[in-house]
Amino acid sequence: LMDEVEKLRKMIGAVKVKGPGVEVTLEDSSYVPSGANPNDYIVHEHHVQMVVADLFPPGADAVAVNGYRLSNHSYIHCVGPVIRIDGNTSYAPFVISAIGDADVLYESLHLIGGVKDQIVSDYIDFRIQRRNEIVIEPLLSEGG
Repeated sequence: LMDEVEKLRKMIGAVKVKGPGVEVTLEDSSYVPSGANPNDYIVHEHHVQMVVADLFPPGADAVAVNGYRLSNHSYIHCVGPVIRIDGNTSYAPFVISAIGDADVLYESLHLIGGVKDQIVSDYIDFRIQRRNEIVIEPLLSEGG
């Protein structure tokens, strides 16, 4: 029972989570062809949402975007050249940190035709690294 309670506390962002995982970096394309629409070469919220959505099913315990911890109530919204994460403005590059089995999370994003392939086909620079230790702070500190 205590394991289930701790798992739920992690899911809602009530506790700090520390452990191995992956960091995915999404960056605007470094090349925009002459005459092309630059909006077709920048990271949009749906790119970030795709990565986040593919990290929880294979077992991510916690996920953050540019340091902003996500919860089951989080939202990611595009506002011009930036995105808002739960009301916090964030700019590219977007670093998505996920704690869990690094090998499983890494492989889940590399499935043929999966998230990485879709994002790269949208001309977005995609990098992923396994990390031995990632720390994701709780949504609210004890001070509120």
